[in-house]
Amino acid sequence: MENKTGVIVDAKKLDNALEILDDLSKLFDDRVSDLYQVKGGMQSRHAFMFYREQVWNAMRELKQSKQAGTIV
Repeated sequence: MENKTGVIVDAKKLDNALEILDDLSKLFDDRVSDLYQVKGGMQSRHAFMFYREQVWNAMRELKQSKQAGTIV
């Protein structure tokens, strides 16, 4: 059985964190696009695609927690 405890997070700070993560995701998008033009950039491109996916996962978790009310 999992023991869930609430975390007090200011809504404005959470929104700011989500905005920062969104900006980071856009920077990764730009880097991935740039690396499509670089010969031999496939390994780096895939790394940035992985990092971007992790940012998306963090954003999704935070948004779901906020909507579900598990972050109070």
